[in-house]
Amino acid sequence: MNISKLSYAVPKPIFLFARTAPPSMALQSAIALQGMHWAHCALVQTQPEPLNGAILLLLNAARAADWHVFVSPQAARAALSVQPEIAVWPGRFAAVGSATAEALNVTSSDRPFYQGKTCVLVPACGEGAQALLDMPDLQQLAGSLVAIYAAPDGLPLLADTLTARGARILPIPV
Repeated sequence: MNISKLSYAVPKPIFLFARTAPPSMALQSAIALQGMHWAHCALVQTQPEPLNGAILLLLNAARAADWHVFVSPQAARAALSVQPEIAVWPGRFAAVGSATAEALNVTSSDRPFYQGKTCVLVPACGEGAQALLDMPDLQQLAGSLVAIYAAPDGLPLLADTLTARGARILPIPV
């Protein structure tokens, strides 16, 4: 048997996303451009924090924030489900990645997120807290109030670094 004449199809890799949300449209497109496929299988389900008076007080205080930073699509959806008008609050908005920015936009589709806003700050290179922290807009924050919408105790790097840059942090556990 001549092995060099054997031919067989090598299956293309499939990316399996085990997160609670499917990959962002940008990531789906990048995978497709490489001729590959992806599948979504949520292995973990997240539950929003129960709504209570303390969260409502924190959200009310967040109206005065200079920055609203969302750390995940789940945090964006949870915050907007409780306070849909966040989308038109004053202050600047930031998301740790494109999927989070998409969740902000999709969740408030009846009230477009960009209404009255010039942009949502999203890392230009990479995704995640460190990529967001590398953005020039988040370097000088002395005296700024930054509301961080995250799971309880979520992304301490973000809060710690922004505090070191002079920001006052208002954690919103959603």
